[in-house]
Amino acid sequence: CWSLRAEAHLPPLAEVSGQYVPESRVPEAGGLRSQVSSYDAAANVPIQLGERTFLVPGAQYHVDSVSYSQEPAAFTPVGALHSVSFPVLFAQQLSDTWTLSFRVWPGAAGDFEALDSGALQVGGLAMATWIPSERVTAGAGLIATYGFGELLALPSVYLDVRPNDWFRIESSLPAFASAIVTDDDRVEVGVLADVNGNEYSVRAPSFRNTYPCRPQATDDVATPADETVRDARGCVDRLAYSVIAAGGVARVRLFSSLWLTGFVGHTLFRRYELKSAEGEAVPGGKIDLPNGVAVRAGLVFRV
Repeated sequence: CWSLRAEAHLPPLAEVSGQYVPESRVPEAGGLRSQVSSYDAAANVPIQLGERTFLVPGAQYHVDSVSYSQEPAAFTPVGALHSVSFPVLFAQQLSDTWTLSFRVWPGAAGDFEALDSGALQVGGLAMATWIPSERVTAGAGLIATYGFGELLALPSVYLDVRPNDWFRIESSLPAFASAIVTDDDRVEVGVLADVNGNEYSVRAPSFRNTYPCRPQATDDVATPADETVRDARGCVDRLAYSVIAAGGVARVRLFSSLWLTGFVGHTLFRRYELKSAEGEAVPGGKIDLPNGVAVRAGLVFRV
């Protein structure tokens, strides 16, 4: 059977969730208003390879669906943004208190209008974890993540402290931090702050088949640009999107290991940046989306 120490490293067996951010005005785009809904699904299969060794392959899917209203003239909308990955976690208990774990998640992210090498991604995590008691877990390592809208290599710190049976502080920086009060392991209520995001390839014909990505047969004399010549600096190749949110969270055990989760909070930072193939923001592509209410709901099947 799985030890309590091993379970501290296991992701949920299955999870589905959705997030809704209400419509808001985009100041940089005239009267444009946008609304973002996000959906996630994940499944993991724990495999015990030995007394102190386990492997957890899995699959994850995420989509950001963007809708618009009051679109200004010449506005080119970005449709749904998808990501799919196939994470694999390997963990080795070195002793009763120390565990070494590695997690890699290859995948692809983009509008999926076309698939090419620009959509491919690989993230990873390496961490050493110390568990001196059943109430304290601490870890440190390195993470390569697209969570902030571009690939970054960052230090990662994990801390899980349960001073008593009804209170828990858990954080995995830079991903999330939480403080939770629990009632007999059936209801959990607390506060949560987290970061979500990705970098998506953009291959929609509305971008790729028009200027500045593709030169046109004739030049529009009403614009200063020469549209018969491709402008690589202004051609949209990818989109960086990330959200930092904080608020209240509640979880209720429905039965066995199935939990219903809910979150109501406020975004603290939203990044939306259209970038060229060189990774630089295209002219006018850096947009500060207004912060607003964020609402989530989901089902989680825990180990």
